[in-house]
Amino acid sequence: MSPGHYNIKYSEKLDKNRELRRVKMRQPDVKRRRLILKQERATQKGAYEASEGSSYQSEVGLAENQDTEAIPEAVPKPTFNAVSKLKNMSPTYIVFDLETTGLIRQGIMPHITQIAAVEMHSGNQFTCYVLPKVPIEASAEKVTGIVFDGTDLFVNGQKVDAWTISDAIGKLLEWLGQFNTVVLIAHNGRENFNSAKSQNLSSRHVLVGAGIVKTGMAENIAGLGPNLHSLRVIHARAGEDGLRNTFCSKNSIGKPRVTSDNKVLDAVIPKMSQFLSA
Repeated sequence: MSPGHYNIKYSEKLDKNRELRRVKMRQPDVKRRRLILKQERATQKGAYEASEGSSYQSEVGLAENQDTEAIPEAVPKPTFNAVSKLKNMSPTYIVFDLETTGLIRQGIMPHITQIAAVEMHSGNQFTCYVLPKVPIEASAEKVTGIVFDGTDLFVNGQKVDAWTISDAIGKLLEWLGQFNTVVLIAHNGRENFNSAKSQNLSSRHVLVGAGIVKTGMAENIAGLGPNLHSLRVIHARAGEDGLRNTFCSKNSIGKPRVTSDNKVLDAVIPKMSQFLSA
């Protein structure tokens, strides 16, 4: 039985599209993009292996004395830009805060468990609990007092009304609708970065004193990643490649954890490796 007219036309269309894709894949810019993406995936994988140790390997539970110490996720450095449209307006400033199931791990975002907001002038408040689709980490339960049993949400032992994330966002938008020219301000948005920076910066002074990095880069490392102990762990696991991959790996907003400048890395990583080996 011979193919019908429409089958022939459809087959010709598929062949044409396939040929167009082949031509596109041979173009230099497409090939270059594929190589860049391949390198980014290799860098990210190397950073995960250096950061998580044996826990990143398969069948880790079958072996003894495994190195399972995890390096904390990077805290992204906030960026601030002036909003020119507000010059001739009277904005309503609203501070909002989120509680989540945990921290960002391997670039995977945690789920929201609570949305809260307050209008700074009147004190008008909004709060809504959210049903997550993943378990809440024990550390997050301890900090927030929010517990999810798979069906209901509890706050400090008391059951509370909770909504899906889409319904919760809808309620927030409905509440925001009563205000004019709303400007949202993230609660502790900058302090989270500064807190991580202050906790880790003291351990960077020795790197500056040894002439390995300058103060500016020491601050970037302190605010965006592991402390000195963590650097030693990474180096012990994967050497210079581990340090380079960790510095280049992307954080939750797609920026390098420390820097991806090869010139800077070539100048810093060998000296840092020698220092950590001592």
